Amino acid sequence: MVTNEFYSEQYTANFAKTVAFLHRKGVETDLARDLSQDAWTRAWQFREQWRGDCTFKTWTFVIVNGVWRDYVRSPKRRESEELKDKAFAVERADDLALVWEAAKGITSMVGAISHADWRTVVEMRLRGMPFEEIAAALGTNDNTVKTWSHRGIAEMKKKAMAAGA
Repeated sequence: MVTNEFYSEQYTANFAKTVAFLHRKGVETDLARDLSQDAWTRAWQFREQWRGDCTFKTWTFVIVNGVWRDYVRSPKRRESEELKDKAFAVERADDLALVWEAAKGITSMVGAISHADWRTVVEMRLRGMPFEEIAAALGTNDNTVKTWSHRGIAEMKKKAMAAGA
């Protein structure tokens, strides 16, 4: 049974660790705090499901990872990322058009991956996330993600060179 006191102790001891965990997955600090808070709220809501066969911290990290996975797959997140798109440091409107054209062309080149998933791969990679973590988030293997990433970045460079950027 998870009491208020036990939960409070666990929260105090592990909240910063969940934020750091998300930060290592490429999530900005403020957003990592928000996602961690969501995960801890879920942990409280579903506390009766903890059976005690693992530590509460381990159980909570499973929830944190699920919240992160939901965020990565979220259409709302994709819309938000498209608006601020820091990964490409676009400064001019024609640069943005070039990036979008490259992304659309790459979708047909790699075939099996959707445009949204391809963008996710490139954004996560540019933020320094390891291929293995990106693969786990997308439910594929890391070699496939490496191929998508390298092809996508090479195609974008080629298009940028052709446009004189």
